[in-house]
Amino acid sequence: MLPILCNMRTKIRLERKRMNEIEAINILKRIEVHRNPMSNIHLMPFEREAIDLAIQALEEKLNNRWIPVSERLPESEQEVELSVKRITDFGTYRFTVRGFYEDGNVWNEDSFCCWEYEKNVHELDKEKNDFKIPEGWWELSTYADEYCIHLIDDYVMAWRELPEPYKEGETNE
Repeated sequence: MLPILCNMRTKIRLERKRMNEIEAINILKRIEVHRNPMSNIHLMPFEREAIDLAIQALEEKLNNRWIPVSERLPESEQEVELSVKRITDFGTYRFTVRGFYEDGNVWNEDSFCCWEYEKNVHELDKEKNDFKIPEGWWELSTYADEYCIHLIDDYVMAWRELPEPYKEGETNE
């Protein structure tokens, strides 16, 4: 039984499950009324900084989350980090790899990769003298002098955007 003194908002909060990151960010941003001198909430500068850092950390976590492929796919040819599951006779293995998704609508001449034409894989459009890249997930090796691509024939579970590369002299602030 809930205490008699609790208001409706508190009652709803107690009955709900744990809040998510978006709800926490919104609550912390509402506390930012401390920036208004007419507010009844008075926070010390270090408390304001703590709130700002908490908002920033939650937003970064939210932006760096794994997105299940059942929820949505990345844009075609967008380089992303993939979470892949491989099932073999010897066990199930999970790993990450850099790659991209092709939706089957990109022409070879419009692609950022150099694709080799193979009769059994691609259908040549004789008018355009080009072929569309087949739909699927592709592993991408970017450290070599040229892009190296390989079809991923395992189960891609989720993806997330790549972080920006480290730049010397940068801090995490």
